[in-house]
Amino acid sequence: MSEGYKSSDIVIMGDSAGGTLTLSTLIALRDKGIELPRAAVSISPITDLTCQADSFSTNAKKDVAPFGSWTIWTGFYIADNDPHDSWLSPLMADLAGLPPIMIHVGTHEIHLDDSRNFGIKAIESGVAVTLRIWDGMVHAFPLFSPLFPEAKNAMNEIGAFVRNNLKIDM
Repeated sequence: MSEGYKSSDIVIMGDSAGGTLTLSTLIALRDKGIELPRAAVSISPITDLTCQADSFSTNAKKDVAPFGSWTIWTGFYIADNDPHDSWLSPLMADLAGLPPIMIHVGTHEIHLDDSRNFGIKAIESGVAVTLRIWDGMVHAFPLFSPLFPEAKNAMNEIGAFVRNNLKIDM
């Protein structure tokens, strides 16, 4: 490679919609035959843009997202495209062949079921997945580090996952 970085030296990550884009990017790269990054981290992703998972209703009053806002956000994101498209809704994709993935999600999130379902499907597809479900936490809580211990611990775990996958000694 004459410019940039080798894919084996890259870990991609994102939170919320960025967490969704992280997973969608992995699937699109794989589908296009482009070399995948070493690993990925996804915090609080929505993985099924039909928004039908139970946690959209069971956690609606616990999470920070205003009730029903996910329908508006999804509309902005996909416009007139099919929410079943696997590049938009990563849960709909064949997940085999993806690199190691770490997912963080809180039990009070509307995206709890999406994150859990994606993690389980990826594991069943042979992907090395670290699925961390944090009790009592809301959407994208690791971003609040170091304001409370759970957020700080989640960020420390993410850092360790990145260092381990890139084989960086600290």
